[in-house]
Amino acid sequence: MSAGIARWLSRVSVIACFCIGWWGTAPLCAEQVFYSGFEEQVDSLWTPFVTPNGTIGEQDRPKRIRFDTTGNEQPSWCLRFQVGHRIAGKMPDSRQGGGIYRTFSVTRGRYEISVDVASAYASPKHRRNMDGGVFELLVDGKILDQVVIGPIETGTVKRRTLHSTLNLDAGTHELRIRITRRFANKSAPWQYVDNVRVSSYSPVLRYDQLRKHRDTGNDPAKLDQAFNLTRRNKQASFGGRS
Repeated sequence: MSAGIARWLSRVSVIACFCIGWWGTAPLCAEQVFYSGFEEQVDSLWTPFVTPNGTIGEQDRPKRIRFDTTGNEQPSWCLRFQVGHRIAGKMPDSRQGGGIYRTFSVTRGRYEISVDVASAYASPKHRRNMDGGVFELLVDGKILDQVVIGPIETGTVKRRTLHSTLNLDAGTHELRIRITRRFANKSAPWQYVDNVRVSSYSPVLRYDQLRKHRDTGNDPAKLDQAFNLTRRNKQASFGGRS
């Protein structure tokens, strides 16, 4: 095959991606492994857990409530936590709390995981809490993504999304969402979890996204990196998710 024909075919593939992805950035051929929006009672497949000196709230179970976790002004069912140290001062240099976990089964391949999270603080006495929580996304014990809320003013909500793409072997895997703080959970901020998604991953980039990363060529790893970078930059530009 001549170099000219190869270049022409490469351009055609880019235009095809543009035509497919123009109406949205979501992969059209992705297959959903599971989705938890907590519209029903807390899924029995999810199990609460706590760290050695941690708590996640009353009776160490998350509470299912309606809350605007994503910032779209449409409250939906989600899980609410209030994490922190169970006994103040017992492990002062550590982060404590807990979260939820479950297992899921897949065939060998590349997958995408996302979780919407938020932290909210409301206090009649204090203007600020110094630790809104750290959210972590883990698969098989490995931390894939982390959101650090940091200090949070009373009367405010900070919203984020945990996200990762990864290769998985065929079989059963554990997905864990861990939330921790450095302080006791008394009068602490609330933490929220919603829209847990696991799906097969097939990157479909818009044409304008591809133009920003012309050096990706046909390397799938570079395409994945470009897609994730563009997605994170786009999320960071949303004022409602800060």
